[in-house]
This record gives sequence, C-alpha cells and structure tokens, in this order.
Amino acid sequence: MSPSIDIAKYVEGLSPVDLKSPVPLAANVSLPEESDSAEGIPNVVHFVFGMKKDMGGHPFSLVHYLSVRSAAINMKPKAIYFYYAYEPTGLYWDLIKHVLTLVHVKPVHTVFGREVKHYAHMADVIRLRALLKHGGIYLDLDVIALKPFDSVLNSGADFVMGQEGENGRIGLCNAVIIAKKSSKFLKQWYQAYKTFDESAWNYHSVLLPGKMAKANPDLIKIVGYK
Repeated sequence: MSPSIDIAKYVEGLSPVDLKSPVPLAANVSLPEESDSAEGIPNVVHFVFGMKKDMGGHPFSLVHYLSVRSAAINMKPKAIYFYYAYEPTGLYWDLIKHVLTLVHVKPVHTVFGREVKHYAHMADVIRLRALLKHGGIYLDLDVIALKPFDSVLNSGADFVMGQEGENGRIGLCNAVIIAKKSSKFLKQWYQAYKTFDESAWNYHSVLLPGKMAKANPDLIKIVGYK
C-alpha cells in the first residue's frame, strides 16, 4: 500500500502561470523579425523532456521536480514552457505540472533535411526553436536555480552561455542558454544545423557554439566556468 502524501505542502507558494498556451513549434520554424535592441531578454523559462516513450530511461524524478520548482520560486518567470513529445507520469510530475505551460511537440526526425535519431539531439533542436520563437532562458532539467537571473537578463546582452570545461576547453554548455529571440548568434547557430551530423555527439550542441563565439565575440556574452 502506498503511503498517503500531503501534496499541498509540496506545492505551497506555487501557482499556475497565467499565459495563453503557445503554438506548438513547427518542424521548420520561421525566424522572427528583429526586436527593439533596448528590449531585455524575457524572463521566460523553457524545459524540454520526453522525446521518447520511455523518457530515455530517465522518468520524471525528484531532480526534475526540484529543477522546475527552483526555477518557479527563485527565478519568478512570467511563464515556464515545458515541451514534450510524450507526457511524463508519476508522483513528481503530478506535484509540479500545474505551474507549467505544456507544449506538445512532435519528435524531431530531421533538421534542414538532416536525419536526427537520438532523443538528446531532438531536444537540442527543440530548445533552439523555442528560444527563436519566444526568447528567454532554456534550462536542462538537472539545473537548480538558486536566485533570479535579472542581472543577466538586463545586462544588455542578446545571447549568453557559460563555458563547458576549464576556460571553455570543451566548448559552451547548452544546459543553460539565455537569449533574445532576435539574437544573431542564436539564428546563426540554428542555421548551422544545415550541416548536422548525428554521429558527432556534441559537435553542434557544445563544440560548434564555442567555435562560433571565438569567431563572433561581439554577438555573445560568455560566463566563466566557475
């Protein structure tokens, strides 16, 4: 027999975001028009999950719950979009889904005519499309937000990522991506998927943005590894 759980104490202080559900992302998202350069990055959070029926062997867990909860409480976003092909189930999902704006998407099988097979690569594409459509903050579901991102959102930067590895020796970490939807770096990164290679595990997601940043340092703000 399962123990009874007082759900109220787990969701205290959390409320649904009052925002119309966004239109699901099309397979070939149209790039948005340039926005006012004085406009800050919107305080909107994006999560991507459930690109496979079995959740890639990682069902919605306590870590995922804490990631969403910390974003909701500590970042106080205007909306939290949760993109999924297969909706999660279970206790932790039931405890947190009411704060999310759910966006059902189809698994990404091609990008610019290039085949996409692995669920992680599907998520890589969807996160860029989400930012191109709305702007805001993409977070992996193992990221715990400890405080608001206001200083970064209002820094004047159009695009922000952190280093992966000491001094960015690996590239840029796509677990956290902060961008205006009009960001030139974001547009160029997505367009670079025209050369996507499924066999190159983290080339387009981590290595390539690192190389792009070195070639276009004025288009991106890079946060240090530590």
